[in-house]
Amino acid sequence: GHGGGHGGGHGGGHGHDDCGGCDDPSHGHSESHGQAHGHGHDAACASEACDDPSHKRKGHVHDYRVTSVGIERDGELEKNKLDEFIGWLMKEKGANLFRAKGVLAVRGLPNKFVFQAVHMQFGGRPQDPWAAGETRCCKMVFIGKELDRKELNSRFDECLAR
Repeated sequence: GHGGGHGGGHGGGHGHDDCGGCDDPSHGHSESHGQAHGHGHDAACASEACDDPSHKRKGHVHDYRVTSVGIERDGELEKNKLDEFIGWLMKEKGANLFRAKGVLAVRGLPNKFVFQAVHMQFGGRPQDPWAAGETRCCKMVFIGKELDRKELNSRFDECLAR
């Protein structure tokens, strides 16, 4: 019971302020008081055409420090040098590295070495064999913030089999 606050019946469609914190289900309040009363628009919506007020475009800020660095090289990598590169990458750049993936030719390995990394989690394994006549090469991409393109390229080049 609510006692004297509302005075019996709850009939007359009072506004939200009249109930200050009551949770009587007969009042028909939605349970989502702190939210956008049943609107349900996904604020992560990326549609440029969407003019939902939840987007608040005026104060919208992009972090332009997020970049991608792609590396492509013909040739193979030395396994031990690749391991060192990956170790350095995870230890020194892991916090700023959002995503990395690649297909690599590793000397002595008949299959393509496919890897991906998310932050400091690295996974990789040999997959399909290189086809006869296919150029053994290395392709990788790094996505993160404050990535040093020159440093990534020179460190990667140290892994190439000479």
